[in-house]
Amino acid sequence: MNILLSPTVGQISAQVDVVLSHDAAASVVGIRAQTPGQWPDKVTIRDRAFSLAWCPSPIVVREKLLECENAAEGTGLVILTPVDDQSLGADVLARLSRGRVFAVDCWDMVRNVFQAREIDARLAQWPWLAEALLENMPADGYPPAPGGFLDMDSAWAHVLRHVLGLSSEHSLRPDLLAILKWSLDYERVDRYARLSEHAKRQVTAWLSEAMGAPGKLAMQCIQAGFASELVPVGLMCGIVFHEEAEDSAALMAAAVRLEKYFGGSPIHPNEARHLYQGVRKLLDGLDPIALDRVLEAGDRLFQSLHLPSFARVSDDLPGGFEARLAALGESIRAYLEHPGAEAAVSVAIAADYASRHRLSERAGLRKARIEMAARLIRRLEQERQRPQAPAADLRRCVSDYVQDGAFIDRDRLS
Repeated sequence: MNILLSPTVGQISAQVDVVLSHDAAASVVGIRAQTPGQWPDKVTIRDRAFSLAWCPSPIVVREKLLECENAAEGTGLVILTPVDDQSLGADVLARLSRGRVFAVDCWDMVRNVFQAREIDARLAQWPWLAEALLENMPADGYPPAPGGFLDMDSAWAHVLRHVLGLSSEHSLRPDLLAILKWSLDYERVDRYARLSEHAKRQVTAWLSEAMGAPGKLAMQCIQAGFASELVPVGLMCGIVFHEEAEDSAALMAAAVRLEKYFGGSPIHPNEARHLYQGVRKLLDGLDPIALDRVLEAGDRLFQSLHLPSFARVSDDLPGGFEARLAALGESIRAYLEHPGAEAAVSVAIAADYASRHRLSERAGLRKARIEMAARLIRRLEQERQRPQAPAADLRRCVSDYVQDGAFIDRDRLS
């Protein structure tokens, strides 16, 4: 049982609603409350107004009952009291609905609002879930539990959706992509921050189990207090734990600096790559404004890792695109100073590497220039290996220029 010392307005309303479902004419409802709460003077339940009265002693209870007799017809009274039944007396209890003072059992209330006959017994290990479901019940109520049974996954899904604003489109259990999307909404992240530490730990444990390995690292980051930085941190994982990156002291030091975002725990490379792949999938679906905001945050975080020579590794960060363009420029200069097949291949590889960056598609003219530069170097190398004889007459010169030379000039002058 999850009995509350001081029931909230939502829980009081839910208890009165249960009473009215059995006795529509009930006018006085007693509810056990060990301490006073921040309650309004009145609540409306099933189109009826009920006054809320804190009654710390039997005398106050009797006074409120006398006032109730003079109240307008149809107005009810909710007595909130810590006084036990024996001290109240049989005559007072007889005035109360069903002759008793109700102890607010949150799970009993939950069963009622879901119109369920039974609740998954495993939910008892998370008593705060019942309170959360009652406190965050939508205006139109919860849908009836299928088959009259409220299962564990459904209860958690409603808590995550209505308490944290977290849900998945295809399943009751959120996946990594849903967590990453949620982390970009500061208002929803703040809802998590306002939970008790106990509730945070249980949410983290549940989601870690629900998502398995792909979400384990994400939940560590959230629990460590860096939910809003989750996506930029995931981008850093793609650099620090890049599959093709060679081991280096700089990367090892960066990995240690990243640990603070995961509660100081060592980061498993495979889990880091799982997180990065989820982030890349998220970025594919973001609008340009949201994408720019995330990438700028990632660039700032990258600077704090002191890895300037590894910027080119990133397929996403603006700094990575600039680093690849710089590398392309160096390869072109190297070819022009020392032409050769190997140098030409280096230019082609650098151009392809720059073109595969996420931001190249948005670069417009810059991407076109990457392609043009690569074509010009390829053409220069062809000319160097197989020089062509000059055209014999003007007609041939014009024909060659139209078919070939004009395209070279376009690339050269663009």
